[in-house]
Amino acid sequence: MRGVTHLSGGLLVGSVLVRCTNPSGGVVLGAVLGALAPDADAPYSFLQHMVEKTFPKLEHKHPQLTPFFFALRALAFTVMAIVSAISSGKHRGVAHSPLIPILLGLAGLCLPELRWGLWSVALGWLSHLLLDAMTPAGIWKVHGPIRTGSSGDWGIGATLLALAILILVI
Repeated sequence: MRGVTHLSGGLLVGSVLVRCTNPSGGVVLGAVLGALAPDADAPYSFLQHMVEKTFPKLEHKHPQLTPFFFALRALAFTVMAIVSAISSGKHRGVAHSPLIPILLGLAGLCLPELRWGLWSVALGWLSHLLLDAMTPAGIWKVHGPIRTGSSGDWGIGATLLALAILILVI
């Protein structure tokens, strides 16, 4: 799936968490980060594009938000470095397994003050895995018919985004 589709999946997860559990809006950011993180080892990743292209443009237009974008960039670089390290050069390796979201979920049980942040990243990560399982490349041994960049991919991304907005508005 395209990065935008994964972004939409993360937004949906974050929207549901905000609506159902009422934690801070930071869970949306956590879910989006989790949804984009598994592809952070790829040179074409949406997360890398945001860090290198989108954040600097936004920062230039809104210099008062420089500390916020600096923190986001640092967080994104950290995630990209960790995912690259655990992937060992193989895309759809460990980063595309349920191991990471399971570990994040368990960490949330052990660290109550970070619970919703860790769980939002874990659930966003799971949304990424579910979406990738719908593609011919799949994850592990689960494959689907929807090709990356196809009308099906676009349709899923648009539907997820619409649902996220609907959940936040209602």
